[in-house]
Amino acid sequence: LKTLRKEYAATEPEQIARIVRNADKKVQTLQIGYLRSFLDKQRIAATNRHDPLKSKIAWVEDDLITILIRYFPGRTVEARQYIRMAGYEDREINDLVNRTAGRNANTEFLYRGAAGNRAGQMDGMGVK
Repeated sequence: LKTLRKEYAATEPEQIARIVRNADKKVQTLQIGYLRSFLDKQRIAATNRHDPLKSKIAWVEDDLITILIRYFPGRTVEARQYIRMAGYEDREINDLVNRTAGRNANTEFLYRGAAGNRAGQMDGMGVK
């Protein structure tokens, strides 16, 4: 999931720039008014192609956190393990939770720091 988000973020500006460059070459012989209209339409089309992917990523992230809150309440080690399996690092978990569910009483257990996780692992309760 994280990889998909990174790929989306990394390719969108590159693809838009490529489309604009291609559009620039094709319309050099057109009038200035038509050229501006054409380039605007190309930029809008390139941006709109990526919107569904962006919304799907946000939707899946939201579902992941919702499921973890519902089925692993207060079980930080297990919940963080599933977040890591989705490709996120420990330092990115707070941003993910803020972006999806926000900080509240139900998500507070996900904000525990690394010290809380190590204590659970030393007891044999957690998984590395």
